[in-house]
This record gives sequence, C-alpha cells and structure tokens, in this order.
Amino acid sequence: MPTGQKVRNKRNTGSQAAVSGRSPSATSAARAAQVDATLRRERVTFAAKVRGARTILGWSQRELGARVSMTQKSIYRMELGMHDLRRSTVVMVEQVLKAEGIEFEELPGGGFKVVVPESILSKLERAGMNP
Repeated sequence: MPTGQKVRNKRNTGSQAAVSGRSPSATSAARAAQVDATLRRERVTFAAKVRGARTILGWSQRELGARVSMTQKSIYRMELGMHDLRRSTVVMVEQVLKAEGIEFEELPGGGFKVVVPESILSKLERAGMNP
C-alpha cells in the first residue's frame, strides 16, 4: 500500500433494502405507512373508548368537555378518531374516566374491554339510567 493512503471501509448503506429488494426510499415509505396505520388505529381505539365510557356514564359531549376543560366540538372531533391528540389531552381524559371508575383492559391480539365496577352500575340504577 502506498504511503499516505488510507484503507476505507465500505459500508453497505442500504443493507436492509438490498436484502428485501427494495430501495432505501421504498423501505422508508413502507415504515412511514406502517407508523401511520398504527397511529390511526390508536386514534380510532381511543375514540371508541371515550364514546363508550361517556355513554356508560350518561355524559354528553359537553359534560365530558367541561370535566377536561375542552369544548363540546373538541370532544366531538376526538370521538371521530380522525385527529391527532396531544398526549396531555389523552392523559387528562383517561384520568377523568378512571376517577369515575371506568377502566379499559387491552385484549391480546387487539381490541379492549370496558370495566365498569358495580358501584357505577348501582349509581346509574339509582339515577334511573340504563347503561
């Protein structure tokens, strides 16, 4: 090797893409699409949880909004599941629902169950509501 020359290590910058037969940009696009699909699923799931819990509690969108310092229109949009939410908003709504006794259990393979304690059912029964 001549003096002053350095040996360069060649790196395969698209090693995963080369193995899969995709270009690096196609691999990035596929990952972005997967992330988008996951986020969309989370928004729809959260929206369903909010609608279900609100219905069980007999609350209007306006009432839930008042409890979490949001407008009725914001709750409506949240329940559509089409808009990104701030993490702080999600946490606030979850805390309010949990304080009322509503909890959710994630199911293996996807989905969820709503857990409604007896105390809430008794309270609703006394108030003359049928969840």
